[in-house]
Amino acid sequence: KFRFYKWIKGEKTKKDKDKAEYLAMHFKVSIREAYDYLKILDRKTINQITKNYKNETSRKTIQRT
Repeated sequence: KFRFYKWIKGEKTKKDKDKAEYLAMHFKVSIREAYDYLKILDRKTINQITKNYKNETSRKTIQRT
């Protein structure tokens, strides 16, 4: 007999998306690697990096460079 089983999907993290984007820009890596950096680095370092990029008014110009 054939049975259909739904595929188990991975968990999505929306709250760390902005932080991962800032880390990716800072370290010039992909966003996937930036999620690994989020796990490795401590909160103080992550907050300092994101604070520097949040002060920038032109976020889109930073991403394209």
